Amino acid sequence: VGALALSAGIVATEIPYAQTQNRAPFRSATELVSVYATVQDRERRLVPDLRQEDFIVTDNGKEQPITFFSNEVSPFTVIILLDRSGSMVEHQPVVRDAASAFVRQMLPEDKARVGNFGNRIWFNPPDFSSNRQELLSVLRAPSGSAGASPVWLALDQSLNYLSGLEGRRVVLMLTDGHDAPGRNHMRTSFKDVS
Repeated sequence: VGALALSAGIVATEIPYAQTQNRAPFRSATELVSVYATVQDRERRLVPDLRQEDFIVTDNGKEQPITFFSNEVSPFTVIILLDRSGSMVEHQPVVRDAASAFVRQMLPEDKARVGNFGNRIWFNPPDFSSNRQELLSVLRAPSGSAGASPVWLALDQSLNYLSGLEGRRVVLMLTDGHDAPGRNHMRTSFKDVS
């Protein structure tokens, strides 16, 4: 999986107090925002070899300077989040096979954890791993869940695990999208995680 990394920033300055004629000093900081893009043509083929000049980054309609550009393949950290609820029981072989195919395509620098949700929410292995065999073993293990479907709560917990990590962060959720948390689950809505 290839991607481009762009960073756009706003350059700010500090005006010394003496120049403000008894006004409070103006202070600001530079904030960089990473933008990862995967570009495909009309036939859905990846478009490699793009240059910085091929992109425009805007914020609320105002063009922002691109301060860093790379078209190198950049690794990602992913949580593969699987719906193990009652409504997905008959689809578990397809879900497992799709998740396994994804793991097999991961590059050596990519890292993943497998999240599961149903009556409970759990993640394995304990840390993000690049070991494909370990991840495939987790996917083959019996899930032992059903019943409730806390979609948004599971997504929220996944985002918490990814927060604070550097680089590309992804949640790949395989679900029917029906949010039906159990009595023991905290109520979480799409708005809470968006």
